[in-house]
Amino acid sequence: MLLIGCDNGCIVAFDMNKNDFVNFGNMTLVTDGQVGIIIIKSNNVVLCTSTGKIVRYPIDGRNVLPPEDPSRISEQSTESAITALVMDDMNVEGILGTSLGNIHYVNLAEKD
Repeated sequence: MLLIGCDNGCIVAFDMNKNDFVNFGNMTLVTDGQVGIIIIKSNNVVLCTSTGKIVRYPIDGRNVLPPEDPSRISEQSTESAITALVMDDMNVEGILGTSLGNIHYVNLAEKD
């Protein structure tokens, strides 16, 4: 499964085995801003945007789209666009860089 980030905070999923879009014509809004970073590890998806948001949600089976229950989606913010991100193997803790040149430690298990 391939996730494609859009400039409006949406993502589109493409199934490479079926050569078809999973949510064609129905982009899934996750957050605001352009989605520039997508990391999928340990049954979790982490997205970063041009507005400084970092979003994490669990994957249910083969469904890589966000859960309908918003309480299962965690979100944190930085002061500017996120330009670089590295996450641990569990996709919970990481280090990110912003367009203002700042570096932040993030723990997505903690609330903002």
